[in-house]
Amino acid sequence: AASVVDEDNLSLIDKIPAGDYQEFLSSYENKIMIAAAINKLPDDLKEIIELSYYHDLNQREIAEKLKLSQMQVSRRLKKAINKMYEIIKYKD
Repeated sequence: AASVVDEDNLSLIDKIPAGDYQEFLSSYENKIMIAAAINKLPDDLKEIIELSYYHDLNQREIAEKLKLSQMQVSRRLKKAINKMYEIIKYKD
């Protein structure tokens, strides 16, 4: 009889094809780096980035939720992304 593999008992590493492991690791490290940069943002910028990045809201949805204009959201997103770039670029 053929053995059926119980996917629930496989670790995450077992589920990733060997060739994709390095790409997965790089992607995972990038997500950690991005999360660390988000945590260093001022609260108003952090909230906008979290709504965009983690909750996948568009600018109009963010504007409605935060009672801002879409232009304010656009400017804050740009400012937040620039700050994150600086945080990541100049990290120790």
